[in-house]
Amino acid sequence: MPTTTKLTTPEWRLADVGEDVYEPSEDTFLLLDALEAELPWLQERHARDQNSVDTDLAWTERKHGSDQKTKEAHLPCLAGRDENIKEAHLPCLASRDHNTKDARLPCLASRDENTKEARLPSWRHGSLVVELGSGAGLVITAMAQALQGRAHCVAVDINPEACRATKATAQLNNAQVEVIRGDLLDCLQPGCIDLLIFNPPYVVTHPDEIHQGDGINRSYAGGIRGRQVMDRLFPQLPRLMAPRSCVYMVVIDENDPQQIAKLLQDLGFESSVVMSRRAGVERLSVMKFVRL
Repeated sequence: MPTTTKLTTPEWRLADVGEDVYEPSEDTFLLLDALEAELPWLQERHARDQNSVDTDLAWTERKHGSDQKTKEAHLPCLAGRDENIKEAHLPCLASRDHNTKDARLPCLASRDENTKEARLPSWRHGSLVVELGSGAGLVITAMAQALQGRAHCVAVDINPEACRATKATAQLNNAQVEVIRGDLLDCLQPGCIDLLIFNPPYVVTHPDEIHQGDGINRSYAGGIRGRQVMDRLFPQLPRLMAPRSCVYMVVIDENDPQQIAKLLQDLGFESSVVMSRRAGVERLSVMKFVRL
């Protein structure tokens, strides 16, 4: 399959975003530029070729089992919490939102005892790419287009309006993106993420502001040092990230990037800054964390 070194900015409609969704801004486009600069490295590192499929499947059978009764089911990488979730082919956690209930996420976890040993889904042929806090959906849609056929792309956002906007942007650009409504990455099972992209709420605000509803304030309100949401995520990364995985995250100087790098180093990740840019009074940077 031919590769591209360009990350095309997807089309999007203001009507799909609305006032309750973070509109694409300087940090969005910085993240797109940084990922474009990294695209050759990402394609080489995370796009598993056909020769790795048998190895992946063998690893999956050792780790998750291969019950003949469930061999046609998909491995859950998402922890289903709703007691009504009893089949491996049910929709993503956004199924709680009737507007997204038709989405079929092949890595949804089931609590049904008959499917708990389900096998690795079709995305064993490539990487699992997750954007946390997808907003209008430009970044994950661009990655889905660039890594088409090499990755299964998933968007997670706590804001139901952002979930709808992401889904609309992906559909507008004919990109395959699964959309999940969730709080951080609590919905994901261990070791499943190959590439995580996160444009977090990094603005320094009153701590209470980060808990006010599930709307647009959740996209920017970062609490003390703008770090409260990030600091909730960091301890989850060793559990969630696969071997050879990486994370790209937007930060500002007020978040203390040097301390973030030290925290991630202690968790087993090598840190670097891919790109920086000044936007008004903020100095934005995209940090990269590679699992050692």
